[in-house]
Amino acid sequence: TQTLCRELEDAAQGRDGASLVSAANSLKSSSAQVGALKLSSLAKDLEAAARADELDLGSELVDRVLAEFDAVREALAAAVFGVPPA
Repeated sequence: TQTLCRELEDAAQGRDGASLVSAANSLKSSSAQVGALKLSSLAKDLEAAARADELDLGSELVDRVLAEFDAVREALAAAVFGVPPA
């Protein structure tokens, strides 16, 4: 969700590893439930980096997660509502 994406951005900017783990874990699960497996995998990597206190890597992964989230959101909108990708 966009709320989780904001939480990821805020946690990465604030170098808050615990919040990064929490948001990444939630996004990992929810994206897997809708079949967004690449997004789920990226969130899993982000969660692992945050757990290992690799916050520089975590910040880089946040950017990749957010880009993939946008791609998934566009694909879902196209599939569900017939909205063409931007």
